[in-house]
Amino acid sequence: MEAGDPSAAKLAAAIDEAKAVLDTIRPTAAAPLRRKTYIDSFTALIGQLADEYRTEFAMRKKYRPGTLDCAICGTITDEWRFYRYMHASHVGSSDGEFYRFAGNRVFPNGFIEVELARPADGGKVVVRGDTTETSEFRISLDGNTPVDAAFDERGVAEFPVAPGGKTVKVRIAKAPGAYYPRIRAVAARTA
Repeated sequence: MEAGDPSAAKLAAAIDEAKAVLDTIRPTAAAPLRRKTYIDSFTALIGQLADEYRTEFAMRKKYRPGTLDCAICGTITDEWRFYRYMHASHVGSSDGEFYRFAGNRVFPNGFIEVELARPADGGKVVVRGDTTETSEFRISLDGNTPVDAAFDERGVAEFPVAPGGKTVKVRIAKAPGAYYPRIRAVAARTA
């Protein structure tokens, strides 16, 4: 978390408060299995929030500048922005950043979809990803026919956006092949 970031102090205080509540409840949980299953698991999960927030804040600082709108995959703040099948598109991390699979590796289907503010001049959609397994994916803007696409060596792919309404809908899915694309961020920027 950045020094001077007011939300960092609030998050740290909320984490400490939640841990204190769980510590209060722990002795009253009758069965050891109940303590292990609920209290200890929640305590461990809450303890991860500060690290997740640090990662999210660093990704936002890296990917948001110069964009009109930017959604970061796998983060606490932007989780609600990505539509996907409930059982699909799991989150992972590599190189100190989050990514979301565009699809489901268990049941071979799925996609991720996000709606971004549309630049007044049309502009571009910029997709950033992790190319460890594949650089290929399929993309559809505003419900148009999906096209095959690929990240460049930096893990970036850009697509022109036609002028239109207030938002642009971006749907990303697996291209033919064995691997699912790992998406880090989707952004809209002016041309």
